[in-house]
Amino acid sequence: KKNINIKRPGKPIIVFNTLAWNRNDIINIKYDNDNGGNVVVKDHKGEAVSSQFLNGRLYFLAEDVPSLGYTVYYLTDSEVDQPDKIEGDHECVSVILRDDEGIDEPSYIMENDFFSLKIDKTSGLITYLYDKKNNRLVMKARRDEGAESDDAFPSKFKVRPDNNRIPLTGVTFNNVIQVLYEISHRMSAWVIGPISRVENLLEPEVELIASGPLLGIIRLKHSFKNSTISQDIIMCRGMDRIDFRTTIDWKERSDKDTEAPMLKVGFTPILGKTRAKYDIPFGSIERVADGREYPALKWIDISDNEYGFSLLSDTKYGFDISGNTVRMTMIRTSCEPDPEPDTGEHSFTYSIYPHLGNFDESDTIRKSNELTHKLIPDTIEISGESGLEDRRSFIKSGSKNVILSAFKTAQDGNGLIIRFYEGMGIRTTARVDFGFEVSSIEEVNLMEKKLKGKIRYSKARLEFDIEPFEIKTFRIIQDQINVKVKEK
Repeated sequence: KKNINIKRPGKPIIVFNTLAWNRNDIINIKYDNDNGGNVVVKDHKGEAVSSQFLNGRLYFLAEDVPSLGYTVYYLTDSEVDQPDKIEGDHECVSVILRDDEGIDEPSYIMENDFFSLKIDKTSGLITYLYDKKNNRLVMKARRDEGAESDDAFPSKFKVRPDNNRIPLTGVTFNNVIQVLYEISHRMSAWVIGPISRVENLLEPEVELIASGPLLGIIRLKHSFKNSTISQDIIMCRGMDRIDFRTTIDWKERSDKDTEAPMLKVGFTPILGKTRAKYDIPFGSIERVADGREYPALKWIDISDNEYGFSLLSDTKYGFDISGNTVRMTMIRTSCEPDPEPDTGEHSFTYSIYPHLGNFDESDTIRKSNELTHKLIPDTIEISGESGLEDRRSFIKSGSKNVILSAFKTAQDGNGLIIRFYEGMGIRTTARVDFGFEVSSIEEVNLMEKKLKGKIRYSKARLEFDIEPFEIKTFRIIQDQINVKVKEK
């Protein structure tokens, strides 16, 4: 950042993207300003972007941040408030939160340019989720039967002879937090034992935290015995995933005479016959959706031939899928060998990413990496003299299933090491573009020893064939990295 030539007025903020594809995400920074409500965030072209103040922090939408690169935004003062809609902003609509008191079940409705989401004010459950881009109903509390029209919203009822209105079918819970009572058994830290009963937590405090041009937040607060579960449901403008930022203060214990409570969260999207896939190191695996808990790194996905649903997680790794119900384990309370394994405060985020098409057609792998590898903002104090432009990409992968997993200095100090893996089980001819000139490239193994074979490369591009779930590593000898190369 010390070498970037600042071209525009205002306080410069550099935003760095550590992933090898262009991406959008929300940036939040601490920003003290007496005129804070009138700060306008501008991109490298001088165009205003969506922003919002909340609790002493400035949030703004960083769009199309270059792959493994950076862009600079400028914070400027304005005499007028920023409008809710920025012209040319992908035809986005502002996030709308509305307290619907006029229906049988008062609810909050959150809406951005991708989704319309309904949250029940009493239970905190998601009772309706609609994908606006793909005209697809993703979730609904009641799966109705009979001759009533499919476009009835928000729910359908039939009238009994006593004039009481009842739902046509049972309720399907989404974002339901469940307590599973595990019967005490030996070495419970390593094996999930029999479950005696399941309790759904359906009486949270529900509070509107934010509603504005950029993001909306609904907060749920559950209490369970001595523990508390707080969750912010976050919908952002320009983002095709919904985040659930969760904090749990867990104080429960178990012993050989006491059942161990375990927390899970579950979703049941509306899908046909699905296939279940789990994220594993350097790949993915299909498993039977039989309700057993399996490990996964950053995501699980269920998809039919037309549509799919991914559950993403930044730090939780236990999942189960039964039919089209997916669940993630948030907390366990084992008693042996450690009687207090999860006692204390836990902070994590999980997200849902509904998508068109099956898993192979989705961006699930990329979306999960975007959740776990946030865009990095920082301030620039002085303008550099080396002439680096205020927007630049250094490495870009052209295939969504070929993931850059390492970019580092070689162990012997000779050049740079880049490592890729294929994550979807698809044989691919991959193309990698460089934002600097390359002198030479050679393929190496994981020990960074040279392998035989020819490499297809030029001064600014590498092409290679990669087999399903294969790992490929290359050594790059580069020219001066600050040579000015026009961004592709």
